[in-house]
Amino acid sequence: MNELSNMDLNAGIVHQVFIHNQTTMKFLAVEWYDKPMSFLECLEWLKELKELSASTDIAIASFGVVYHIDSPIDFCKWLTEVFEGNVAYGFSRQLCSDCD
Repeated sequence: MNELSNMDLNAGIVHQVFIHNQTTMKFLAVEWYDKPMSFLECLEWLKELKELSASTDIAIASFGVVYHIDSPIDFCKWLTEVFEGNVAYGFSRQLCSDCD
């Protein structure tokens, strides 16, 4: 898996999800707290990814670094440390209480 291209980073895409080496989802850099509908949509996508991680290996390229996710625990660790950047946006609180 290659690092994110500079074009993707310049476009504001900071997270790309790969399943079976195919890009399946891209997350833009946005301010979730200013956009409640974006937050809810993103929460739903993240929930689906967490569920999928229980049965499928997922690779997520975040800020040019590839993370291999092969369990809900790995997903929650990525969500908290990388996606939220250890800032309590609420995604991990809602999705990962069972992973502690």
